[in-house]
Amino acid sequence: MKEIKTIKCAFTVLLLAQVCAPLSAMPPEAAAIFEKAGVTLTDADLYRAAEAYNFWQQKGENVWPGADMRAVPLQLVFPEKLDVIIGHPSPPADCVKENIKLPGLDKTFCHRPDRTFYYGFAAGQENGVPMVSLNTMEVFDEYANALMKKQGLAEGKYAKTYREYQGSLVHELLHAYQYAEKNFLPKKEKNARRPKLTKLDYPYQDEENCLLLGLEGRVLADIMDEKDPGRIAELWRDFMAARAARRARLPRDIVSIEQYMELTEGTARYTGWSAELGKNDDIKPLPQTEADPRFAGYSSTDTVREVVRRYLLEMARPDMSRWMGYAYYTGAGLAYNLDKAAPGWKKGLFRKISGFGSSLDTILLANIKPAGSAEERLKGVYARYEADKMRVGIKAALAADLAVNKIKLDKFRARPGKRYELVFRSVKPADIAVYAPVMLTEYEQLRIFERGATMIEYNSGKKNENAVRFAKSFPVLHYRAEGRFELALEEAPAAVIKAKKTRVKNGVTVYSGGVELDNGVFSWKGEKLEVLEKDGVTTLVF
Repeated sequence: MKEIKTIKCAFTVLLLAQVCAPLSAMPPEAAAIFEKAGVTLTDADLYRAAEAYNFWQQKGENVWPGADMRAVPLQLVFPEKLDVIIGHPSPPADCVKENIKLPGLDKTFCHRPDRTFYYGFAAGQENGVPMVSLNTMEVFDEYANALMKKQGLAEGKYAKTYREYQGSLVHELLHAYQYAEKNFLPKKEKNARRPKLTKLDYPYQDEENCLLLGLEGRVLADIMDEKDPGRIAELWRDFMAARAARRARLPRDIVSIEQYMELTEGTARYTGWSAELGKNDDIKPLPQTEADPRFAGYSSTDTVREVVRRYLLEMARPDMSRWMGYAYYTGAGLAYNLDKAAPGWKKGLFRKISGFGSSLDTILLANIKPAGSAEERLKGVYARYEADKMRVGIKAALAADLAVNKIKLDKFRARPGKRYELVFRSVKPADIAVYAPVMLTEYEQLRIFERGATMIEYNSGKKNENAVRFAKSFPVLHYRAEGRFELALEEAPAAVIKAKKTRVKNGVTVYSGGVELDNGVFSWKGEKLEVLEKDGVTTLVF
């Protein structure tokens, strides 16, 4: 039997939970709960999370000065099976509380059926408290390999590295810190206009947008390499010209989202990479980490700059624009250049700006004044980076993307099972929000949520706000221009509908007064529901 050791620790920086507990095994009472739910959660899984806090204890002040998040709850997600929330000060009502402390984190937990269907890492809020959600390494690996098999790639080859896992967790921990810091924003920033559109609405299939973004990335990469102050200023003016031309083509809401994502996601990606790719071999790992066969040590070299630059050079690829993923990398590039130009910029950053209307680029460009004709400058940028050659590659990539997406759309329409159509009466398409894992297929005005949705909310903030909630994950087709949805259920459960009144008119069943619908896959409560059966499709009008 291995000797059980105790770690002495003093935390003054970002932590999810204090890693001061004895290095112990999973309590049998907890193991029985997880086994009953059909999931595997071991002490090794918890120590993998604990190592991120150990890293931050030793190096956090260098990575992000002043960050202090010592009690952020952790949610381990086993999709469609179980959520395990650890260390929440006010657990949600639907979470069964257990007075059992888990190893590594030394915190009690609660558990509930999973309704997130989430794979990966995420930060959000639960009962107003910032919380980080993640899978165990094994759960994520299993998902990734199944996805590779579905795409015709070799199954069983993917395994997330320990440092990738840790970097992803640190990324989300910074998001938790950002959420907490929002409370201290000045009134003007707190009240800044929030967009109605989302990152999913970015026109990534627009050729010119892809080209201009590609030019921004190349200029930003050159700025990272340049040392001459005069040349740096000129490159920033080139960057401003390309960015202004692209933003002139975008809806105002998309520009706001871009600024917000560069501030939040860009800094989080830069911070996560500092943990994963930075020179960190001076860190003393936890004893359990050193014994973990998946831990291969901390990096002895710093490759953050190299990786940021590589992504910036790929900005012209349409898939970089999809769901605005590029903002992670342009934001990281801006963060790198801020480290280079203005040391100390991180201190109190998220208490000063919200990202809506002011962001990393506004900080960097505050002292750069335009010079000369923007049109002539942009022509020079096109010529220097051989824009015509870039355009050829973009056209080919867009054509391939549409072809693949058309195949996916045809497969969805051929899915077996009972088909449902969800229609929202008198609701504008812009007033419908879909909460779902970001795994999408886009074809013209159609969007498939490949991993299903957790909720379709409509009229948010209005008197008649309501939502359809999902208990299981099935692909959902969204007709964006019309605001309606379609799904096919391989299992066709009988719907249970309760209402004070029911009447049938012209083949339509109308339920009214305290209506409750639940078919085991999705549910809804409201005052009126119309149901129409036609050509094998059940249409629900909410």
